[in-house]
Amino acid sequence: MAEYNAFPVSLGHGDEVIAFDLGRTSFRSALLTRNGVLSHAQRIPSLNCRSLPGRSPDDIVHEIATYVADTVQGLRYASGLGAACLDFYPDGAALNAHTGKILGSGQILGEGSPSLDLDSAVKHIHFLSAFPDQAKAITDALHQWKFKPYVRDGKPAEIESGILFGTAPFPEMRRASSSSVERVPPDSAAINARICGMSFLKAIWNCALILSVFLAACSAQNFADVKPTPQQTEWQDLEMGAIIHFGTNTFVDREWGDGTADPKVFDPTAFNAEHWMQALQSAGIKYVVLVAKHHDGFCLWPTGQTDYSVKSSPWENGHGNVVRQVEQAARKFGLKFGVYLSPWDRHEPKYNNPPEYDKYYAAELDELAQGYGDLEEFWLDGAGSEGHVYNFPRIIEELRTYQPNTLVFADVGLFEYGDIRWVGNEEGIIPYENWNVIDRHGYLRWRPVEVDTPLRKLHWFWHPNDEASLKTVPELLSLYEQSVGHGGQLVLGIAPDRRGLLPDVDVARLKEFGSAVRELYGKNLALQHTRAADNENRAFDGNPDTFWSAPVGSHHATLELNFDKPVTFNRVLMMEWLNDGQHVQKYSIEVNKSEKWVSIAQGQAIGHKRIYHFAPVTASKVRLNILSSSAEAHIREFQIFSPDVGN
Repeated sequence: MAEYNAFPVSLGHGDEVIAFDLGRTSFRSALLTRNGVLSHAQRIPSLNCRSLPGRSPDDIVHEIATYVADTVQGLRYASGLGAACLDFYPDGAALNAHTGKILGSGQILGEGSPSLDLDSAVKHIHFLSAFPDQAKAITDALHQWKFKPYVRDGKPAEIESGILFGTAPFPEMRRASSSSVERVPPDSAAINARICGMSFLKAIWNCALILSVFLAACSAQNFADVKPTPQQTEWQDLEMGAIIHFGTNTFVDREWGDGTADPKVFDPTAFNAEHWMQALQSAGIKYVVLVAKHHDGFCLWPTGQTDYSVKSSPWENGHGNVVRQVEQAARKFGLKFGVYLSPWDRHEPKYNNPPEYDKYYAAELDELAQGYGDLEEFWLDGAGSEGHVYNFPRIIEELRTYQPNTLVFADVGLFEYGDIRWVGNEEGIIPYENWNVIDRHGYLRWRPVEVDTPLRKLHWFWHPNDEASLKTVPELLSLYEQSVGHGGQLVLGIAPDRRGLLPDVDVARLKEFGSAVRELYGKNLALQHTRAADNENRAFDGNPDTFWSAPVGSHHATLELNFDKPVTFNRVLMMEWLNDGQHVQKYSIEVNKSEKWVSIAQGQAIGHKRIYHFAPVTASKVRLNILSSSAEAHIREFQIFSPDVGN
């Protein structure tokens, strides 16, 4: 039997409940055992997301409430995901499922079931962070529904609330009647929550209302309808970034330090962050992520949390701040700035005490989030987490408090915490069709790909006598076409040396790479096309802020380039307008030969950018034939390039 992973709002009776399954966008009647294992399921056609369009919320609420009123035997008030909850009965009694004790109508709940205030209730629905629109909808609904205030120690207490789950108690609990079970005596000192005057029917209505709001918000949960945030579309337009590794490892010739290096070894002789930014800018890089703390725990800013930082080094007499200087240099040269703060800390003694280390890490994060301006990106990973479970929800809450627009990079395994996903390798390539929407356990999120690879093969930190590992320009161009050209973001690993400068050969290679990209993709032959209709011209104008739109409601369309005389080309570049979602699902690039269209490249995903490189072709007519799209396609750019430029 498979584990039951449905969305935990359910309506039903006995052991049988109807649970909204987010992954399958439908209601299901599911027979559950007490341990949450799904033993039987069948679809209920009348209640599903696909039937929602065109129906009013009142109609949906009425249908759900009618069903519940006819069939339900009890409702459950749950704290969080149900570890402690109350089961309500039509006679007004309530059973504390945590203690097994039944309460009379209006009685109080003693110790044993933790209090749940409104904010905690919202936070406990952690999976909703994957769906911002739905999260807002259900959060708004929760804030409109609150329990009445109760008295604590003779004074009105704060209003508390929770989430109602329509379900019945477990079979062995159901056999007990409310009159035959021990009552919990009133005890103001032990009060955690009180249910005051909420009728059974009112509870049903509230449950139905909250569920209907959520259903309306998530009715479009399939791949084609998930959309990016404004921050994500802006980030995808940056296309190339750099991650900078610099620290004690640089001075002791190591990749992963163990936290024992003396801070005094950190002493760059000619540190110059502006030198770094000039080199990165020459390569066409638009943002930098600085490793503010690597796994060894050494901090590149004078943190107040530990002495294991630049303030204990001889560099600038202990008054230096690498993070500050890099942040300022990046902004001076027009690059956006972000940080990586390693959760793994091999130096800090608190690491072996998870609660204390969580506070320590959060304090470091607060310093970075509050002290260095807007952060474009925050890197997050689970390195070193064996035996230590990181408090990722708290990390994200801390970050979002001060940096609401920062995008979080994380492995797909950290699904609900990230806005950007790791490609899955450090080779610098996307080896698959690149769809921006990812499905994990039935939940869908827009998470574009970031492709990280070091400029020097296999080395993230600088090492002496390592020039032979520097990637060649042809290698970098190939990576560019297999990362940016596959709709992803290329992030090059950059490593300053012990001077605090980028090695001369690295500076030269970055400049050569940037020049090669600009040469290959700087002369767009589409600009020479025979003028077409205004709508089509928007895809040929070299301006990614304009776009061509296929006819409204279409699922197939063509975009054709015509020239007065034949042109020869060996590269095609396409960009899809993604603000409304990724729609193109199958396409062919074709040339007209002897009045017949011949395909020269085919694919499925276009996404942010798709580049094809092939043997030279000569034609006076070229077209993008969109064979299948989930909705009308929107193309920002359709460009072609001559083989006479570059190699």
